[in-house]
Amino acid sequence: AARFAAKEAGLKALGTGLRLGMSWRELEVRRERGGPPTLVLSGRSRELGLARGGSRMLLALSHEGEYALAQAMLVGDDSTNDVARTTS
Repeated sequence: AARFAAKEAGLKALGTGLRLGMSWRELEVRRERGGPPTLVLSGRSRELGLARGGSRMLLALSHEGEYALAQAMLVGDDSTNDVARTTS
């Protein structure tokens, strides 16, 4: 459930939801051993993220029992000029 919530939050951070030809498959939740989860964009979602000034997606996940929550933030490489488009 948390991965589904992460993809939904990522699409909302892009400002599209499932519109504009976006697909759930273009967003992948990855977790490196011992590291935080990340949301990797590909295809149309990556193109849109880059067009909006973002180069990566920060991700926070939480779950308790059957409930899950995710927050995604599209950010650029320059931390002083981050794209402040967040969703939860």
